[in-house]
Amino acid sequence: MNQVMNQIFYIRKSRANANNEFPIFARITILGERWDFSTGIKTEITKWCNKSYKLKGNSEATRLKNSQLTSLAHKISEVEKTLIKLGKIVNVETFKN
Repeated sequence: MNQVMNQIFYIRKSRANANNEFPIFARITILGERWDFSTGIKTEITKWCNKSYKLKGNSEATRLKNSQLTSLAHKISEVEKTLIKLGKIVNVETFKN
């Protein structure tokens, strides 16, 4: 089975709130088509690691946010597996639905 989907998390730097926290977005790329959506998680830019796509540190809040990102990544992978198992075309539109 060829990999048709890639997922990453990133900070949207243009949308800081009053507390100087930035929203973490998920990006799913399927055969060159992108779908970006908010994870609902916010963090300070200094706590974000661009290489591992998660937060740095070992505080309880950081572990909770990283756990939420891991859970979301797992759900995304499960949706992809389900679509493939059902014989549906895996593209951004079928993924959104």
